[in-house]
Amino acid sequence: MGTDPAAFKQASDGLLAILILGGGADSLQRAVITAALPIVWELVTHRTSGALSGWSLALMIGLIHNPLVLSQLGGQLSYGLALLLILMPSMPSWKLAVWIQVISLPVLLVATAQWHALSLAVNLIVAPLFSWLLFPVTMIGAIFGTQVPGIASSCEWLLVNFQTWLDWVSHWPGLLVLGQPNAIWAWGLSLLSLWLLRTSTRRYRRLLVLAYGCFILSMRFPLHGAVQFIDVGQGDSILIRQPFNRQVSLIDTGGRLHFPKPHWQDDGLTPKARVETITVNYLHRLGITHLDTVYLSHKDVDHIGDLGELLRLMPVKRVVVPAGMAHLDKFQKLLQPAKQPPIVMEALAGQTFVDGLTAVHPFRPGRAENEDSLVLTGVFGQRRFMFTGDLDRAGERAIIARYPQLRVDVLKLGHHGSKTASDPEALQQLGVRQGILSVGRHNRYGHPNQETLTTLANLRIETYSTALQGMITYRFFNHRQGQWQTFLKEGNRYQRTASVKNDSQR
Repeated sequence: MGTDPAAFKQASDGLLAILILGGGADSLQRAVITAALPIVWELVTHRTSGALSGWSLALMIGLIHNPLVLSQLGGQLSYGLALLLILMPSMPSWKLAVWIQVISLPVLLVATAQWHALSLAVNLIVAPLFSWLLFPVTMIGAIFGTQVPGIASSCEWLLVNFQTWLDWVSHWPGLLVLGQPNAIWAWGLSLLSLWLLRTSTRRYRRLLVLAYGCFILSMRFPLHGAVQFIDVGQGDSILIRQPFNRQVSLIDTGGRLHFPKPHWQDDGLTPKARVETITVNYLHRLGITHLDTVYLSHKDVDHIGDLGELLRLMPVKRVVVPAGMAHLDKFQKLLQPAKQPPIVMEALAGQTFVDGLTAVHPFRPGRAENEDSLVLTGVFGQRRFMFTGDLDRAGERAIIARYPQLRVDVLKLGHHGSKTASDPEALQQLGVRQGILSVGRHNRYGHPNQETLTTLANLRIETYSTALQGMITYRFFNHRQGQWQTFLKEGNRYQRTASVKNDSQR
């Protein structure tokens, strides 16, 4: 027997009402289409087993509308969980909630690298509340709210308080940073989960738990180390990880420079710090939950401006600053948001640290200006790196005078490639082979300066730029020579190079 036309009309009207009340969001469109097509299929074919065919048709429509829908978290969860509901229609609600967690976990880890241990319990509470309370309240408010203001305000009060409760629950303890699985791990965990759904035995449950255990160990104790120049725009932030994460250090945090805006441009919104949206997010994807050491080269905002937000979001054991900086009011204010105050150390040339770095500047306490920058050097994967902050040419010449035998393979170029740094004599004596420019796209300072680029070209120094290549990574295994990798989050090298050339021609 087919679906009764009256029942079909009633169901379609209900789905249309849900779509309108929900504002027509893409995720809601997918849900409505996926729910409606099985009904249409049954009405047209007069077959009662049309759910899977309807789901297939909904997926094809979704792919035509957005070919990348299955590469997005919303699309993966929408179609994947809908398929689970179709394949397991008679499963008890609590058991279904468990399976939803198991099937969706690899997808969530790829998207967020985190999982909350209380999510299962919250889902068991929220699902019936939505069906029996929240949706009816929304309908009542939409239908009668325009005629009876008291009903509208009551419904709004209930929905706002429910959202407040969800926000409160989201801050409960139990958020676990597991790391982001690569494609092999993601597919392996997903296929094991689906196989367990088909053959739920103790053996396969243990196999799935073992697989997750191996994945977490591989994230927490990687075999390789890395030196990574993070693309934080106009500023510096460099992550250094030893093999097995024996030591995890960050040199500078980056920070956004704020300039006065005309009144008509001020929207009253404060953008999130890049350390939250980029750096901490990336650390979580690596499975890193704390930092051993944060080095701060000097007091400029584009180097230390996001320190307070970093300390609020992630535990840091120690903060190392150039001698003379620890008591500056600007620095002390940045320590206040820390949940666990770090140990603060001041450094002078000659000091060595447990992560393999050695300070070669400053020689005396200062005021943490550019000329007082903390300069660090260390050997990683058979290459010696030097990180110079915003040190000027006079400081570079002072370093080669004090350490005449010092040789450097990779130099983080001083002051973002400004002509105030990168002294040709210093570059030549150090024997620099590769230079890293940490600069923002379309920055108002004109970094890097053409004079510096000419110097690098004349000395045949291979140059990488975060403005052109995004994140720049040197990955190594113990004491073996490593490999360079670059990653652009958006656009490509040609687009970025073309945009920089166009800017220079204006």
